Amino acid sequence: MALTKIKSHSVALNSLTVANIADNAIDATKIASNSILTRHIDDNQINIDQLNVSDGSSGQVLSTNGSGTLSFIANAVATNLTVFGRSANVSVPITASAITVVARSGNVSVGVT
Repeated sequence: MALTKIKSHSVALNSLTVANIADNAIDATKIASNSILTRHIDDNQINIDQLNVSDGSSGQVLSTNGSGTLSFIANAVATNLTVFGRSANVSVPITASAITVVARSGNVSVGVT
């Protein structure tokens, strides 16, 4: 069969499904650039093992700018934790990946109230 372009108006609605397409019949060379957008992919359908994460270097983490752009960045390690108190804020140093909280008096609460 000769290679033929089929127009979308020639295909009945919902007649072309994954079951109708041979394995490995469609690859990136057959998909028009920018034709598959995030709005075409249901939420939580792409797992981490399907992402191209080969660009990062050792020790880097995947980060987002909050607008959908992902990039690899250096893993920043916090060295201080600011504790907001009723009378004053206190900077608590973090050493050896542990935080020690020592109450001067009263209760120590962690969380949101």
